[in-house]
Amino acid sequence: MVSIKSEDKNMKDFLDCIFESEMICVASIPTIDAAPSFTAINLCKEIYKKGKVLYVTLEVSKKVIEEEILKFDSNVDFNNIKIIDGIDVNIDKIIDVIENDVDIKYIIIDDINCLRTTKSYKDIVCKLKRVALNNKLIIFSFFILHRNVENDIEKRHNKKFILSDIDRAGLNHCDFDKVIFLYRDDIIKCELINI
Repeated sequence: MVSIKSEDKNMKDFLDCIFESEMICVASIPTIDAAPSFTAINLCKEIYKKGKVLYVTLEVSKKVIEEEILKFDSNVDFNNIKIIDGIDVNIDKIIDVIENDVDIKYIIIDDINCLRTTKSYKDIVCKLKRVALNNKLIIFSFFILHRNVENDIEKRHNKKFILSDIDRAGLNHCDFDKVIFLYRDDIIKCELINI
């Protein structure tokens, strides 16, 4: 278990456990991380110096993300962070951007729920995984679990997630290399599970 706050040394230790070509699901419930983009921004702040980041946002505008990153580092090199936003973002557009920019090493999708339009989660995740493998990318997909899953978690004595929570919410945890569950214990903490 490590803190998800980017200024914490544990975030660096956590990122040392992530390897190229991996697809990571970052799951939370609405009461923990109602705006996954801000946790995703903290992640972006930590990794953009390691390699170019493609930040896909369907939650907030490009301007808001840039402002939040500038609060962290006023000398940020936005040549190393490419942000695409808007309601017209889809899996094919993401793949097109990746294929036209070979320098991208990381992809952060702030809410994979919003990518699901006419395609199933399985189709989206399979395409992303293929892109990760072909281009040796690391992909972080943020996923908000449904309220009914949240209610079940609240009934558990330890109030922690289990892998089947992701399956019940529509994704298949086996499609990911790692799953990170965000949960609150005074501050947001996460638990990394290797699949």
